[in-house]
Amino acid sequence: MKKVAACILILLLLAGTLGGAATAAPGKSETKRSIAIVFDNSGSMYEQQNPAWCRATYATEVFAAMMNEGDTMTIYPMHPVEIGGKTYTSDSPVVISGPRDAETVRRIYTPDAGGTPIETIDAAYASLLRSDGEQWLIVLTDGAEFYENDRNLGGETSAKLTERLGRYNDSVNVMYLGIGAEAAMPSLSGGRCLYFGDKADDSTQVLSKLTYMCNMIFGRDTMDITGSDVSIDVSMKKMIFFVQGRSVSDIAVTGEDGQEIGKRVDEHATRFSELGAGGVNAGNTSDDNLQGLIVTYENCRAGDARLAYTGDASSIAAYYEPDVDLVVQLVDEATGQVVSGSEVAYAGDYTLRYGLIDNQSGELTESPLLGSTHYEVDYTVNGETFTAVSDEKHDALSLTLAAGDVLDATISADYLSGYHLEKSGPDFGWPEAGFRIEVRAIDPEKLSFELTGGQADYPLSQLEELGHYTMKASYDGQPLEGELLGTWKPQLALTGGNAGADFSPNGDKSGYDVRLLYNEDPIHTDAGEYTLEYNVAYTNEDGQTGSGVQKSLSFTVTNDGFGLRADLERKQSYYQLSKLEEGEPLILHLSKDGVPLTDEELADVKLTVDAGGIPCETEMLPGESAYAIRLKAGDGIATGSHTVACRAESTDSLGQPIEGSDKTSVEIQKYPAWLRTAIILLAILLLLLLIWLYLNSKILPKRIMVSKTIFTVDGEAITGKASSTYSGGGKKKGTLEVHSPKCPTNPMAKCGFMLELKAYSPRRVRSSARLATVTDVRAINGNNVSGVRIGTVQFMKESGGKLTRSGARKNAPTEFQIGNKKQCVVTGEVLDPNGGTASISLVVTLSFS
Repeated sequence: MKKVAACILILLLLAGTLGGAATAAPGKSETKRSIAIVFDNSGSMYEQQNPAWCRATYATEVFAAMMNEGDTMTIYPMHPVEIGGKTYTSDSPVVISGPRDAETVRRIYTPDAGGTPIETIDAAYASLLRSDGEQWLIVLTDGAEFYENDRNLGGETSAKLTERLGRYNDSVNVMYLGIGAEAAMPSLSGGRCLYFGDKADDSTQVLSKLTYMCNMIFGRDTMDITGSDVSIDVSMKKMIFFVQGRSVSDIAVTGEDGQEIGKRVDEHATRFSELGAGGVNAGNTSDDNLQGLIVTYENCRAGDARLAYTGDASSIAAYYEPDVDLVVQLVDEATGQVVSGSEVAYAGDYTLRYGLIDNQSGELTESPLLGSTHYEVDYTVNGETFTAVSDEKHDALSLTLAAGDVLDATISADYLSGYHLEKSGPDFGWPEAGFRIEVRAIDPEKLSFELTGGQADYPLSQLEELGHYTMKASYDGQPLEGELLGTWKPQLALTGGNAGADFSPNGDKSGYDVRLLYNEDPIHTDAGEYTLEYNVAYTNEDGQTGSGVQKSLSFTVTNDGFGLRADLERKQSYYQLSKLEEGEPLILHLSKDGVPLTDEELADVKLTVDAGGIPCETEMLPGESAYAIRLKAGDGIATGSHTVACRAESTDSLGQPIEGSDKTSVEIQKYPAWLRTAIILLAILLLLLLIWLYLNSKILPKRIMVSKTIFTVDGEAITGKASSTYSGGGKKKGTLEVHSPKCPTNPMAKCGFMLELKAYSPRRVRSSARLATVTDVRAINGNNVSGVRIGTVQFMKESGGKLTRSGARKNAPTEFQIGNKKQCVVTGEVLDPNGGTASISLVVTLSFS
């Protein structure tokens, strides 16, 4: 039953196509369309638990998203609607200008849903007549009974719809979709334009029904997709992929090369509406399964592709418009060539070929995506019409045409669901009045000829010397030589450059000698790739003239003229002014394309030397392909750098002027070169000495800090870090002071030490590895300190309060070295606020960085 229904729908479409202004054809995608939708927002669409309004709104949004750019959809509501606070009626309808406005549909809200006025159809039709392009009136309703002038039409509804839509169908294309089993249906057989009517038994079918109607309008077909594989064996003008499901995103259709199949022109996420309607009857039941993503491609190439997306798909659909055209060719069986409209057609046997070609590849296509193909060929010979039909993917007719016949043809192709192409003679490139068949005086197939000799490559200097060919001809097996030589002549056309070609009878009259010629002389003749196209003009004994089947050959002309190269050799770059003439000469080596010059060629060279004011003397060096250039003393020669430029001029084997040049620089000073070298060496040594002194100068570390503080008062650990002050960073001398942290229970518990430091390690040693010499150690809060240990060196307080190094001679200088991570200890005692004394101990570690 589904197949039968599909056939009926296709027949309805074809009937509308043949009778009306709307033609289903590949050209439809370029046609601008005005689409008027009569949208039923009556109360019955919004009843409790009835999501019909939601499904109809969603289907209308999908329809809008699948329009072409430039198309306009105008929605005529039966009752006022609001969008973003603005009110729309059948007199001021909602306008959707192209697919990018499709989202507007889901924002439609009906404040007060009512009856089903038939006048909304009248308003849509009247406005549609004033629009441009192809005009489509679509009625989308669940109404079982319409109202007219607020009167319930009741049982008259179907007849009224039939009368109105039948009348409108003579001017515009009409589609009608009834929603639900109770929906009224008109009974139209179709007017002058296309009519299509259908019913969705329940609202779940609205999307598929309206999508089918959309494809009919835009001339698209549905492609079967299995899994993620998409087989496209013919180029497409447009492909639309519609993936429905929750959270579907990131649709991409890519070919085997990983690139998208065409130009992505639009992407639209569809979603159910939640606005519904107001009023007592409104249930506003949404269908949240209605979600998806529509992606549109144009200019899609043929080949296997893959559909990828994210999310859960409930259904996948692909709609396409093939990019094909109808091609017709008239082939001359005698030559196998297609006869163009500018050529003469001679009496004989012909084949009329026709078929659909892929517009991108230019090749005939047998793609299953074109569906069933049907051709009708109407051709006339001398006004008499003959008809042939074919259901092949492409086909041909055999014709025998006599002199004086006039051939013309009209061919149509129908494929897929209503695509129609029709072309006549001028569309094929034929003459306006058709082909007039002439007498074939000379049969090109019987006129044979050949061109022999010559070669594939010619040096330019020997083009005329070597460029010789011989042409011979025969007709119907008889050699055209001797007395018959005058019945034919070569036809020559040389392209690729400005060289020429000529011919003359050879000595034994067996044919013609063909010669290649210069354009005046070799210098003015182009080198490069040439093509010689040749044919024969033959006149038979009846005076009838014809030509053979043109042939061609290619050859290359190479410019064998030499290029002159000059290389200036500098054996000495520094000259002392007083000994200028004693210096080594500069040598100018000359060659032609890497070959040294003979002494005769060298003598013909014109040499120009410019040494920037220095007098020069040149001398030819026989057998060496070179000239010596000697610098001469003179008045006013400036010291400093001088550029010596040489230019050599000569001619090549073709007499063309050639030249080569080179230059170098020399320095002239009053003092000898060794003196400057000595000064430079001395400066380098001095710089190295300064660097050595700098790196070996002794300095203190950049930073000295303390870490790992352990401070106890009467055996109790005190929390905190010791503080330090360092003044010698990067200097030769400095001091380091270290103070104990504060004791919260005994403010008198303070101690520390101060070190006088001087540099010990050179600068080249990294800061953390340097050593420092301690020249003096003093206690801070000395009354509290009894001893200080710096590393392994111990100092004890004498009776006079001075710190003395343990084991050292009396009054001996205090000098020893300390480095990174040395531990320092201060011990002593202080008064206790509660009476008595308390011992103190401070332990820190020095940190060099």
